[in-house]
Amino acid sequence: MAKYEHDRSIHLFKKKKNDNGWMWAVGIVVFLIILAAA
Repeated sequence: MAKYEHDRSIHLFKKKKNDNGWMWAVGIVVFLIILAAA
């Protein structure tokens, strides 16, 4: 399940990157920090 969510996140990131890449980059960094802190 986690793998599926991860792949979906990557797919959404690639799809949206052209629209607002910096926002997604910040979001992913924050997500990774939260994940590491958990």
